[in-house]
Amino acid sequence: IEKNWIAHQILRALDGLHGADVRHGHLTCENVGVTSWGWVLLTDVASYKPVSVPDDDPSDFIAHYQERSAGSAAEGGSAAGGGGGARGERQRCYLAPERFFTRREGEKPAAEVTDAMDIFSAGCVLIEMFLNGERTFDLGDLMEYRRGRKMLPAVQQKLNKIESSAMRAACKHMLSLDPRSRLTAAQYLERLTSKGESEGDGEGGGEGRPVYPASDGPAAPMPLCFDSVLFPLLKRLRCEALSPDARIALAAAQYGTVVQATVGLEDAWGGRYFE
Repeated sequence: IEKNWIAHQILRALDGLHGADVRHGHLTCENVGVTSWGWVLLTDVASYKPVSVPDDDPSDFIAHYQERSAGSAAEGGSAAGGGGGARGERQRCYLAPERFFTRREGEKPAAEVTDAMDIFSAGCVLIEMFLNGERTFDLGDLMEYRRGRKMLPAVQQKLNKIESSAMRAACKHMLSLDPRSRLTAAQYLERLTSKGESEGDGEGGGEGRPVYPASDGPAAPMPLCFDSVLFPLLKRLRCEALSPDARIALAAAQYGTVVQATVGLEDAWGGRYFE
């Protein structure tokens, strides 16, 4: 449930950025901060980095997007690389496929970062989170995915490890090669919280586009209380109640509401205690 809560906040944060006409541009696990009390912050908004990267010259990707820990990982290993040498150098690459272009074929590079590009990156981040740190793509994987125009078997195996079928379908849909097929962050939130209207298994939509499948209904991974109670409460704790005493008072005042919304019980004794 904690991972679902973090996923909810990542999508909410993206929805807020896009609503303000801002795109992150380089969403990776390193750019998702989580406080000790579970509040998510998106960091390092990369509007200053190049939008497009040539697929036949990795120098731009290495200079602007490769993780800075590459050298240390190659020498002594890291949590992401899992060891030294060549394995440690295989860094994650979560840029959307349409951000790469082939110069020798005269392909026109993308002119600006779009909402759909952020959504692709978010899907990669969510998959890695639900797999406890297993990388979704490295640069070679992404180039193979871009050229082959179909889901890589290795990535499909990773998707299959996600327990919730609704979350699994959402992550797969976020990785759609056609950016027009990807939904907005708000639409993914809605479908992960309540039953979707469309049906399908994630593939076979019109014009070759994937169909977003229906959610699990009552088993949807994000309970309604995320939106109705928990997110507004933590936002108030973060932005309004600035002193420790004010935060304790706010949490105490909301105790009964939180218990009722999260577990469906009315704790009269607890409510009287915090009055």
